[in-house]
Amino acid sequence: MKFHLHAFGCKVNQYEGELIREELSRLGYQSTGFSEAELLIVKSCVVTSESECKVARLVKSARNSGKSVWLVGCISENLRARLSNYSVEYFETAAFRDKFGITASRISGFASHTRAFVKIQDGCDSFCAYCIVPKLRPALESKVMTEAVSEVENLVKNGFREIVLTGVHLGKYGFDLGEPRYLPELIDRISGIEDLLRLRLGSLHPQEITPALIKAFYDHKLMPHLHISMQSGSDRVLKLMNRRYTAADILRVVSELQNVPGMEITGDVIVGFPGETDRDFKETMAVVEAGEFAYLHVFPFSFREGTKAMDLKESALSRQVMGERIRLITSLRDTLFESRRRRYLGRSLPVLVEESKKGLNTGFSENYLKICFSGQVRRNTVAMVSVSEFRMPVLYGEMK
Repeated sequence: MKFHLHAFGCKVNQYEGELIREELSRLGYQSTGFSEAELLIVKSCVVTSESECKVARLVKSARNSGKSVWLVGCISENLRARLSNYSVEYFETAAFRDKFGITASRISGFASHTRAFVKIQDGCDSFCAYCIVPKLRPALESKVMTEAVSEVENLVKNGFREIVLTGVHLGKYGFDLGEPRYLPELIDRISGIEDLLRLRLGSLHPQEITPALIKAFYDHKLMPHLHISMQSGSDRVLKLMNRRYTAADILRVVSELQNVPGMEITGDVIVGFPGETDRDFKETMAVVEAGEFAYLHVFPFSFREGTKAMDLKESALSRQVMGERIRLITSLRDTLFESRRRRYLGRSLPVLVEESKKGLNTGFSENYLKICFSGQVRRNTVAMVSVSEFRMPVLYGEMK
């Protein structure tokens, strides 16, 4: 049977989707494009109402075109209700693995990518007030270090020069094994793999960015870019969210990270948590500006059934207030985005080429700046590029 797999959302979903693709291919299923497929497999995401809507739209489109649909992974009751008039097979991840006898816990490639994600951790026990994930994912579970290193070694052997370590709650790697210091040790072990050029981390909570982790950016193949899951810059809102850090903690780790040569920091912010006041929002804006974030993912708050935030529904912000705050923070984000990138004009940066078509190449610098340049160079190789121009949202240059 011909199938098309679409994985929504985070790096963890992308990894789990690739694992499914590889295993089904071994069982005789044929991976193909959407239009040719008889079966659509959706690795779903329901973290936000927007992601849930995207899943529902794709499933409806596939069913209307006569395809069979399997929905795998995080499946909320709300999503089931959205699709109640459509014939869909639902599988929790464990049930899907059981159905096909899938025992593999590692991938050997990453279709159409030059970088590979490696999931080293699953589960979350934080129970943030807005998040449904702990109820849809298993308990904390870390991949044994030797297995993680072996998986990366195999991917590097298969031609991947850049690896991204990811997890549902990456900062909890090793905690279920009684080893909260495992992540810096794992970074050390992976950095010793000879042909690996670049190692990156998925997002971390501010309180998980320890001195040992910051030190790893100096001593290893860890690239100078980190994504911080901050969500708010207001201590009052952070407490309501059940986040275990303060605005001062965010600014402290940002300041320490910015001492790393070339470091660029990105982050997440949720706007409009129930009861967020003008003062709370201004505090968030102040933290974003002081932190000089290179990019900010801005999410409007959405209520999720089964979360503590549902108890605060009477404090929901109006659409008008929410819209104005989104406008203000995205304007600040774009200003910082441009300012940070213009600092690189006239500088030379190593770029790992992800696309190369007709002499036009696109790739990312070590600190995750997207750069386009002309010249004859092969995909998945590193080129030194002299940056000469910025056109939102990309830097442009010439190969040296």
